[in-house]
Amino acid sequence: MATSGTALVQRSTISGNFAQDVVGGIIVNGGSAVVEDSSVSSNTANGSVGGILANVGTQVYLSSVTLADNVAGELAGALAIETGGTMTVTDSTVENNRASTNGGGIYNADELTLLNTKIVGNQANLGGGLYNAATGTAALYNTKVIKNIAVTDGGGIFKTRRWHCPAEPRHRHCVDQEPPEQLLRHRARLRRVANRAQSDSRGPVSPCAGDAGPSAVPTVGPLAWGGG
Repeated sequence: MATSGTALVQRSTISGNFAQDVVGGIIVNGGSAVVEDSSVSSNTANGSVGGILANVGTQVYLSSVTLADNVAGELAGALAIETGGTMTVTDSTVENNRASTNGGGIYNADELTLLNTKIVGNQANLGGGLYNAATGTAALYNTKVIKNIAVTDGGGIFKTRRWHCPAEPRHRHCVDQEPPEQLLRHRARLRRVANRAQSDSRGPVSPCAGDAGPSAVPTVGPLAWGGG
């Protein structure tokens, strides 16, 4: 999607796309991206990542996004966070995605935060809903992981290390805990970014506080996929 700056995808549909190698839907290959009130569905990659990849050195923010029926021949049916990338997902649904190896819904190798999100009915060999790699840190707040399937281990979640569970969940599928203040601030900032981008005829802007300037969206450079 971008090699620098910020891209905004709002009230859009990314569907029915195919990649012979990696990422059927969206590669965020540099800079940052905001995807809001959108659908990323029925995309396919013969390699890894059916839906969206946060590549090395990127920040991706998803809000009110449906990721459904995406397929990966290897890792990450819907979402992947590469080492050096970060992703925050709020008020979204990750449903009925498939990966042949790890992470039917999500594959995380760095920093992932899920808030008020559902991970439902995804399938993979390991980690039907979420696969958290050795380099990954994941935090779930008021998030449901239900009815996912693993052929081998971790129907809901497969983790190798570094896991943040804010409190003992009252329900076995759900971390039922209020998000920290920084995540609440992030949600408000995400909304401000979207509102500003709508009214700014010069193009999308950065979600970083204090940066109100326009951003270019260059062509995508080569993908640095580390796998794992």
